[in-house]
Amino acid sequence: MEIVEAASALHETASKARRKSEIVPAAESIYELYPRKVGKEDALLAITGALRKHEAAYLLDKTSQFAEAVRSWPSSYRYMQDGGDRCPNPGTWYRQGRFSDDVSTWRRRGAHTPAPHQKVSPPEPAGWRDAFPDFVDRDKPWHDLDTIQQNFLINNTATAAHFSQAIEHDNAHTRLRQA
Repeated sequence: MEIVEAASALHETASKARRKSEIVPAAESIYELYPRKVGKEDALLAITGALRKHEAAYLLDKTSQFAEAVRSWPSSYRYMQDGGDRCPNPGTWYRQGRFSDDVSTWRRRGAHTPAPHQKVSPPEPAGWRDAFPDFVDRDKPWHDLDTIQQNFLINNTATAAHFSQAIEHDNAHTRLRQA
């Protein structure tokens, strides 16, 4: 059994060395143009495979066109809420021959709102903390409040401030102030 494991390990080491030696120098420059830098070894092998069928100039041109298309994608499209990236891994893109797809399929339009990780809070309304003294998250910084809480406070601060001024308190009674 040990002989089989040793032979398997030797074969694996030899095949890795052989695969690395098969990588064409142009593959590295093509990889550098690709917009997503993950799985470099796998990507270089896939690019080398594509270079057996297509010229380097063709792949360089298609890769730069794809990179330009990805740069134009709205960030709300490219980056998902969980941090994922919709740009395909380079190994997959080259292995599937997606460089030969119609260039128009690489364009993305639509959602131009910021991605969830790029959320910009609306401005904090003046006096909202005084208008809502019993608000549970009153001491939290404005940008840490949920969007729903911010919208509620924006829409109701003026009303709450108006009513808090119209109320009189004395020892025995709470009543609306006479105008």
